[in-house]
Amino acid sequence: MRKIIRVFVVILIVYLIYAFISTVIIYAFKNPNARERLEPFSAKIGTEERKNKDRVQLIESPEDGVSFRKELIEGAKESIDISYFTFRDGEVGQMMLGGVLEAADRGVEVRVLLDSLSFLASLTGEFKDLIYGLDSHENIDFKFYDPVNPLFPFNWNKRLHDKMILIDDNLALIGGRNIADNYYMDGVKWKTFSKDRDVLIFKDQSEGDYYSVLEDMKSYYNDTWNYQYSKSFKKKLNSREKTKSDLACENLKVKYGEIKDNFKEETYKKDWYNLTMPVENIEFVHNPVGKINQDPWCLREILFLSSQAEESIFMQSPYIIPTRRIEAIYNQYDIDLEKTTMLTNSYYSSPNHLSISAYSNYREEMIDNGVSIYEYQGEGSLHAKTYIFDDHISAIGSFNLDARSSYINSETMIVIFSEDFAEKLKRNVQLDLDKSLELADDYSYIEDDGVEKGKTSRLKRISVAILSKITPILEHIL
Repeated sequence: MRKIIRVFVVILIVYLIYAFISTVIIYAFKNPNARERLEPFSAKIGTEERKNKDRVQLIESPEDGVSFRKELIEGAKESIDISYFTFRDGEVGQMMLGGVLEAADRGVEVRVLLDSLSFLASLTGEFKDLIYGLDSHENIDFKFYDPVNPLFPFNWNKRLHDKMILIDDNLALIGGRNIADNYYMDGVKWKTFSKDRDVLIFKDQSEGDYYSVLEDMKSYYNDTWNYQYSKSFKKKLNSREKTKSDLACENLKVKYGEIKDNFKEETYKKDWYNLTMPVENIEFVHNPVGKINQDPWCLREILFLSSQAEESIFMQSPYIIPTRRIEAIYNQYDIDLEKTTMLTNSYYSSPNHLSISAYSNYREEMIDNGVSIYEYQGEGSLHAKTYIFDDHISAIGSFNLDARSSYINSETMIVIFSEDFAEKLKRNVQLDLDKSLELADDYSYIEDDGVEKGKTSRLKRISVAILSKITPILEHIL
């Protein structure tokens, strides 16, 4: 028996070493793929071929985040395409799936693409039965992006980080919110409320045939859906599983009926034109599909727009980790850091100990280079990824200023050219800045009578201090 245990322990140790090399070491030494895009996504903005008449709206409040998702799905006539990193069971998840089931019953074709690692972690109990039941519907297809294979850990780090909904050929919602209650409701169990935002995009079909950014979004979705490692979730259910799945779907219909009673306005009465505003132009930005240590297309777009800025650069990201590899890309662009203002989580507000520890190693260097940094001290945590250039160009999406978003994950953003939209966005960003403290040249907080410094627990401070010594060897996957 002891001999068997020793053999098992040896095999386990060898496997852990193999997994560590595959998920950490290889990513550190394998250089990113050669640059595939010869010009930024926004380089064609302003040219005749890229003129579009799409309209947009900023979805700021968590209440609007819920209601617009519900209304978009309820109003779908032909197709619904959904792509999310996190999709958990809960009030919001059930609302989304209830709408999907109702839409599928009336003939709408539905595709749902989810990150396998994040989703499978929450796939238990009745929620699992529900997903099996929905996936067996003739009009609903689920796929998982790069399912985790214990024997091949090379892709464990590569995750689908997109947050996107496409409705028919004329509506889309894109941003940073996942499908989990803590992005829409305060006080959800032990979870910290995550402050985020989305953008609604409407194609005005009354304007006739014109280039729409929705075409690029649909093309990207199709590429990701058809990626060779996006695997179908289909499973042949036995009689017991079929009974449980059917019951879960019936329960969802009842639950969704209760949710709908909380909303007075019906989707088909929504005037999407008057709910949105015109803009000069829009561009969809994304990372390469299916690459490991990819060329950082989203990062390059942010750096390109920063290099074009003449007056101001604003960057909001929950995680800011300007690694050596990112710095090498940054050095390819002429950017004035003294024009740059950054807003991120403080030690107090950040729920991610590893990321805030890695950030702490670069905090002083950024201040020394002239960057103005504000750290959030309010309730919950910041999760929005928002960039504004010269009060005219805005970018919102899933992209964080770290190596994971740059080189590993799938990421999507929408770039909007409009002073009116940027002004509206700035007013909402200011609400977070009003609950933040600026760092002085000596790295301490500049006192503000209207903002109280968040009280970080002693245990968290010690954890961050210890982890900051470890994160330099892990920052390329954070």
